[in-house]
Amino acid sequence: MFFDKILTKIFGTANERLIKRLMPIVNQISAMEPEIKKLSDEELRAKTAAFKTRIQARLEASRTPTR
Repeated sequence: MFFDKILTKIFGTANERLIKRLMPIVNQISAMEPEIKKLSDEELRAKTAAFKTRIQARLEASRTPTR
C-alpha cells in the first residue's frame, strides 16, 4: 500500500499520464481554432469532405497488404 502511494507520487496516476501524453495534441488542435473560425459554412463543408476523403484513403491503405 505504501509502495503504491510512493509510485503514484513519482509517476502519477494512469489518468495523469494519459493527460500528459494527450496535451500536445490538444494544444495543436487549439492552435488551429482561429483559422477554422474564419471559415464560412460552405468552406467548413468542403473541409469536412476533404477530411473524409483523407481518412478513407488512409483506411484503404492500411487494409492493403504490403509486399
